[in-house]
Amino acid sequence: MPEPPGLRPLQAWVQAVLRHPDGPAAGAASPEAVSALGREARVGELVAPSSRLGPEERLGLYHRGYHLRLLECLRAMHPGLRHALGPDLFDGFSLDYLHAHPSTNRSLFQLNAGFAAHLETHRPDRDGPDEVWPDFLIELARLERAFLEVYDGPGVEEDWIPSAQDLPAEHWTDADVVLAPCTRLLGSRFPVGDYLVAVRSGQDPPLPLLDPLPEPTFLALTRRAYQVSILTLDPAGYQLLEALGAGVTLSRAAAGWEMASAWEQLRHWADCGLLASVSPVRSTTPASRRTSDIPAAR
Repeated sequence: MPEPPGLRPLQAWVQAVLRHPDGPAAGAASPEAVSALGREARVGELVAPSSRLGPEERLGLYHRGYHLRLLECLRAMHPGLRHALGPDLFDGFSLDYLHAHPSTNRSLFQLNAGFAAHLETHRPDRDGPDEVWPDFLIELARLERAFLEVYDGPGVEEDWIPSAQDLPAEHWTDADVVLAPCTRLLGSRFPVGDYLVAVRSGQDPPLPLLDPLPEPTFLALTRRAYQVSILTLDPAGYQLLEALGAGVTLSRAAAGWEMASAWEQLRHWADCGLLASVSPVRSTTPASRRTSDIPAAR
């Protein structure tokens, strides 16, 4: 009988066996398991039987528990998608995803990073006429991934950020605006924001009517006090906030707006926690043409 493996090779072998979607026997024959030990080993060589269960059955308990844990994580990550599909269909799509993309990251946060792309690749109408429902489900999955990224990403909980009362009622001639690091913009062809908010608040919303197609939805996600909120924007507001996020000053970003209206919109976004800072743009007049160095009003 071969010499028993060391701890690290044995750990790598167990990991390869448990992660394999087709069970312990298939996992033991996988390239990852063979590479861990340098040879192919049967489960019975490394796992002892109990009084009631054989080696594969014992390892099978851990195998099923591992995959059930991953499935439970996907359920928690995608309450909206699970509500839209129904529990059984959602579990089917999720298991298919987990089989195609075994978890390789020590953090479960990355578990659903490729879920929306997987749904896009395996959409049921891929080889036939395009349908609308798969698009709604894919964009809902993308929104739920963005929701998690905002929740888990950098925030402003320890920082001072401006509110409307910190900005003057009369607008500055121009302003530099920095979005909060937890602000995320997302556009969709479907009302995914309203649907997800309803599901996460404990409601039982009906699936939206998609024929005829609704108007596109524009969303801003942010986080305050570790609570993620989803705001619906109008198209002009979305374009303005997108330009500000790209580093464009307010006067340039608000081309086509009345500055007073753009300023009031900015003050509202400050109260929503979307902004990290707002500061007046200093004069760029050459020194030779200045009569004085008067700081911009605050």
